[in-house]
Amino acid sequence: MPLKQIISRPIHFLMRCVGIGPSSAARSVGKRYTIELLSKRHDRNRFDCGIIPLNDFIKQHARQNDNKDLSKTYVVVQNNEKTVIAFFTVCVGHISIDLIPEKLRKKYPRHDFPVLHLARMAVDAKHQNNGIGKYMLVHVIQMSYELSDRVGMCGVNCFAQNEMAMGFYEQFGMIRLKDDHSRRHMFIPMRDIRNLLR
Repeated sequence: MPLKQIISRPIHFLMRCVGIGPSSAARSVGKRYTIELLSKRHDRNRFDCGIIPLNDFIKQHARQNDNKDLSKTYVVVQNNEKTVIAFFTVCVGHISIDLIPEKLRKKYPRHDFPVLHLARMAVDAKHQNNGIGKYMLVHVIQMSYELSDRVGMCGVNCFAQNEMAMGFYEQFGMIRLKDDHSRRHMFIPMRDIRNLLR
């Protein structure tokens, strides 16, 4: 099912859990914005989130990566418009089991964890602080939940840009993993996602 069609009760429930609510407000976010797979029709030239590498990616590399099946980028547009106001990029990935908290790790064999990797996420500076970041992350979590019924997947991971971003991801129950990356490695296991969406 295309992400733009996934405006379901579980999403509204999760949005209320992370502070987009009440339910009417959650629906309002979904009515104002649409999530679409990046295509030629989308205008990316004016996108500016304030972080140059993210600006460069959506303008210069996102469609190339899509075409090479390296990742898939989804964009947020205001309904019936083509200007990109936010985007996120996902691909498959894996996490070393040694990074997983012990109480979760002991239930699994000694193999790397397959995950849905949230590679990038950004909102244009003119549209920040409007709940769009939460709206996108809800969709990523919903996507992982649906894929987990068809593909082996133990959760969602990403790397937070800074402490503020880490706090944002923690609202969704993501935890910091024990690795030595200079960035902040965040993860939410599938069992917690299922508990959120049931």
